[in-house]
Amino acid sequence: MHRLSLAHLLLFLTLAGCQQSIIVAAPGDGGTRIDWAACGAGDVCELAIPGCCAECGRATADGVVAVNARRREAQRREACPGTDDPIPCPACENLPNPFLTAECISGLCTVVDFEPAVAACNRDEDCRLRSPDCCECGGRNGEGEVVAIARRPEAEDAFANLVCPSDAIGCPECAPVYPDTVRAACVASRCAVEAAR
Repeated sequence: MHRLSLAHLLLFLTLAGCQQSIIVAAPGDGGTRIDWAACGAGDVCELAIPGCCAECGRATADGVVAVNARRREAQRREACPGTDDPIPCPACENLPNPFLTAECISGLCTVVDFEPAVAACNRDEDCRLRSPDCCECGGRNGEGEVVAIARRPEAEDAFANLVCPSDAIGCPECAPVYPDTVRAACVASRCAVEAAR
Protein backbone atom coordinates (compact mmCIF):
# COMPACT_ATOMS: atom_id res chain seq x y z
CA MET A 1 0.00 0.00 0.00
CA HIS A 2 1.47 3.34 -1.03
CA ARG A 3 1.35 5.83 1.81
CA LEU A 4 2.64 9.35 2.28
CA SER A 5 4.88 10.22 5.21
CA LEU A 6 3.55 12.70 7.77
CA ALA A 7 6.23 15.17 6.67
CA HIS A 8 4.98 15.03 3.07
CA LEU A 9 1.37 15.42 4.21
CA LEU A 10 2.21 18.46 6.33
CA LEU A 11 4.09 19.92 3.39
CA PHE A 12 1.05 19.28 1.19
CA LEU A 13 -1.19 21.03 3.72
CA THR A 14 1.18 24.00 3.86
CA LEU A 15 1.47 24.32 0.09
CA ALA A 16 -2.31 24.12 -0.15
CA GLY A 17 -2.60 27.13 2.13
CA CYS A 18 -4.01 25.10 5.00
CA GLN A 19 -1.58 26.02 7.77
CA GLN A 20 -4.52 26.83 10.04
CA SER A 21 -5.45 23.14 10.12
CA ILE A 22 -2.40 22.41 12.30
CA ILE A 23 -3.17 23.58 15.81
CA VAL A 24 -0.70 23.46 18.68
CA ALA A 25 -2.15 23.48 22.18
CA ALA A 26 -1.62 26.94 23.64
CA PRO A 27 -0.03 27.46 27.06
CA GLY A 28 -2.42 27.73 29.96
CA ASP A 29 -1.73 29.18 33.42
CA GLY A 30 1.88 28.43 34.26
CA GLY A 31 2.41 26.65 30.93
CA THR A 32 0.44 23.63 32.14
CA ARG A 33 -0.97 22.73 28.75
CA ILE A 34 2.47 22.77 27.16
CA ASP A 35 3.45 20.16 29.77
CA TRP A 36 0.53 18.02 28.64
CA ALA A 37 1.60 18.40 25.04
CA ALA A 38 5.36 17.94 25.43
CA CYS A 39 6.53 14.81 23.61
CA GLY A 40 9.62 13.09 22.36
CA ALA A 41 10.79 9.97 20.58
CA GLY A 42 8.57 7.01 21.38
CA ASP A 43 5.77 9.08 22.93
CA VAL A 44 2.18 8.63 21.78
CA CYS A 45 -0.08 11.65 21.31
CA GLU A 46 -3.85 11.47 21.74
CA LEU A 47 -6.79 13.77 21.21
CA ALA A 48 -8.59 15.02 24.31
CA ILE A 49 -11.29 17.53 25.13
CA PRO A 50 -10.12 20.81 26.69
CA GLY A 51 -12.84 20.86 29.36
CA CYS A 52 -15.47 18.68 30.99
CA CYS A 53 -17.78 18.32 27.98
CA ALA A 54 -17.14 17.49 24.36
CA GLU A 55 -18.62 19.77 21.72
CA CYS A 56 -21.94 18.84 20.19
CA GLY A 57 -21.93 17.26 16.75
CA ARG A 58 -18.81 16.16 14.92
CA ALA A 59 -15.56 17.04 16.67
CA THR A 60 -13.60 19.96 15.20
CA ALA A 61 -9.94 20.94 15.45
CA ASP A 62 -10.97 23.89 17.62
CA GLY A 63 -12.83 21.60 20.03
CA VAL A 64 -10.00 19.22 20.92
CA VAL A 65 -6.43 19.40 22.18
CA ALA A 66 -3.49 17.07 21.67
CA VAL A 67 -1.87 15.61 24.78
CA ASN A 68 0.88 13.16 25.59
CA ALA A 69 -0.81 9.84 26.37
CA ARG A 70 1.30 9.53 29.52
CA ARG A 71 -0.22 12.78 30.82
CA ARG A 72 -3.78 12.15 29.68
CA GLU A 73 -5.21 11.63 33.17
CA ALA A 74 -3.44 14.70 34.56
CA GLN A 75 -4.82 16.78 31.69
CA ARG A 76 -8.32 15.46 32.30
CA ARG A 77 -8.20 16.22 36.02
CA GLU A 78 -6.95 19.75 35.45
CA ALA A 79 -9.26 20.48 32.50
CA CYS A 80 -12.28 19.25 34.44
CA PRO A 81 -11.66 19.54 38.19
CA GLY A 82 -14.13 18.07 40.62
CA THR A 83 -14.79 14.88 38.66
CA ASP A 84 -16.38 13.40 41.80
CA ASP A 85 -19.24 15.86 41.24
CA PRO A 86 -19.18 16.36 37.44
CA ILE A 87 -21.01 19.23 35.83
CA PRO A 88 -23.91 18.27 33.55
CA CYS A 89 -23.06 18.26 29.85
CA PRO A 90 -25.45 19.28 27.06
CA ALA A 91 -27.81 16.54 25.96
CA CYS A 92 -26.45 16.23 22.44
CA GLU A 93 -24.67 13.69 20.30
CA ASN A 94 -20.87 13.77 20.24
CA LEU A 95 -19.56 12.41 16.95
CA PRO A 96 -15.97 11.43 16.15
CA ASN A 97 -14.08 13.12 13.34
CA PRO A 98 -12.01 10.62 11.35
CA PHE A 99 -9.94 13.42 9.83
CA LEU A 100 -8.46 14.56 13.15
CA THR A 101 -5.37 13.02 14.68
CA ALA A 102 -2.64 13.92 17.15
CA GLU A 103 1.02 13.84 16.16
CA CYS A 104 4.29 14.71 17.90
CA ILE A 105 5.70 17.62 15.90
CA SER A 106 8.77 19.60 17.01
CA GLY A 107 8.44 18.34 20.56
CA LEU A 108 4.74 19.11 21.00
CA CYS A 109 1.66 16.95 20.60
CA THR A 110 -0.24 18.72 17.86
CA VAL A 111 -3.78 18.47 16.52
CA VAL A 112 -3.61 17.78 12.78
CA ASP A 113 -6.71 18.15 10.62
CA PHE A 114 -6.37 16.16 7.41
CA GLU A 115 -9.74 17.20 6.01
CA PRO A 116 -8.37 19.97 3.74
CA ALA A 117 -6.01 17.46 2.12
CA VAL A 118 -8.54 14.63 2.05
CA ALA A 119 -11.87 16.28 1.24
CA ALA A 120 -11.28 19.49 -0.75
CA CYS A 121 -13.56 19.59 -3.81
CA ASN A 122 -15.15 21.78 -6.47
CA ARG A 123 -18.20 19.70 -7.46
CA ASP A 124 -20.09 16.60 -6.37
CA GLU A 125 -18.31 14.43 -8.93
CA ASP A 126 -15.02 15.10 -7.10
CA CYS A 127 -16.26 13.15 -4.05
CA ARG A 128 -16.94 9.55 -3.14
CA LEU A 129 -18.08 7.54 -0.14
CA ARG A 130 -15.51 5.56 1.81
CA SER A 131 -15.34 3.31 4.84
CA PRO A 132 -13.67 5.02 7.83
CA ASP A 133 -11.49 1.94 8.26
CA CYS A 134 -8.16 1.20 6.63
CA CYS A 135 -9.55 -1.43 4.27
CA GLU A 136 -12.76 -0.76 2.37
CA CYS A 137 -13.27 -4.47 1.78
CA GLY A 138 -14.78 -5.68 5.04
CA GLY A 139 -14.69 -2.22 6.64
CA ARG A 140 -17.62 -0.40 8.22
CA ASN A 141 -19.95 0.81 5.50
CA GLY A 142 -23.28 1.57 7.16
CA GLU A 143 -25.28 4.77 7.12
CA GLY A 144 -23.82 7.01 9.80
CA GLU A 145 -20.45 5.28 9.51
CA VAL A 146 -19.20 6.14 6.03
CA VAL A 147 -17.23 9.30 5.28
CA ALA A 148 -16.74 11.31 2.11
CA ILE A 149 -13.33 11.95 0.58
CA ALA A 150 -12.04 13.40 -2.68
CA ARG A 151 -11.29 11.10 -5.58
CA ARG A 152 -7.75 12.50 -6.01
CA PRO A 153 -4.90 9.97 -5.55
CA GLU A 154 -3.20 12.24 -3.01
CA ALA A 155 -6.45 12.37 -1.02
CA GLU A 156 -6.61 8.57 -1.01
CA ASP A 157 -3.00 8.41 0.20
CA ALA A 158 -3.62 11.02 2.90
CA PHE A 159 -6.65 9.13 4.21
CA ALA A 160 -4.77 5.83 4.20
CA ASN A 161 -1.96 7.47 6.16
CA LEU A 162 -4.52 8.63 8.70
CA VAL A 163 -6.48 5.41 9.27
CA CYS A 164 -4.04 2.61 8.44
CA PRO A 165 -1.50 1.28 10.95
CA SER A 166 2.14 1.89 10.12
CA ASP A 167 2.72 -1.83 9.54
CA ALA A 168 -0.21 -2.28 7.13
CA ILE A 169 0.80 -4.55 4.24
CA GLY A 170 -2.26 -4.29 2.03
CA CYS A 171 -5.99 -4.85 1.90
CA PRO A 172 -8.10 -7.60 0.33
CA GLU A 173 -9.68 -6.63 -2.95
CA CYS A 174 -13.45 -6.49 -3.27
CA ALA A 175 -15.99 -3.97 -4.43
CA PRO A 176 -17.32 -2.14 -1.36
CA VAL A 177 -21.09 -1.70 -1.14
CA TYR A 178 -22.33 1.54 0.38
CA PRO A 179 -25.90 2.39 1.44
CA ASP A 180 -28.07 3.99 -1.25
CA THR A 181 -29.64 6.27 1.36
CA VAL A 182 -26.62 8.59 1.43
CA ARG A 183 -24.29 10.08 -1.13
CA ALA A 184 -21.05 12.05 -1.30
CA ALA A 185 -21.51 15.70 -2.21
CA CYS A 186 -19.33 18.80 -2.40
CA VAL A 187 -20.62 21.19 0.27
CA ALA A 188 -18.81 24.50 0.84
CA SER A 189 -15.77 23.12 -1.03
CA ARG A 190 -15.56 20.04 1.23
CA CYS A 191 -16.73 16.50 0.48
CA ALA A 192 -19.54 15.58 2.84
CA VAL A 193 -22.02 12.77 3.39
CA GLU A 194 -25.64 13.82 2.83
CA ALA A 195 -28.97 12.14 2.30
CA ALA A 196 -29.47 10.76 -1.19
CA ARG A 197 -31.85 12.73 -3.37
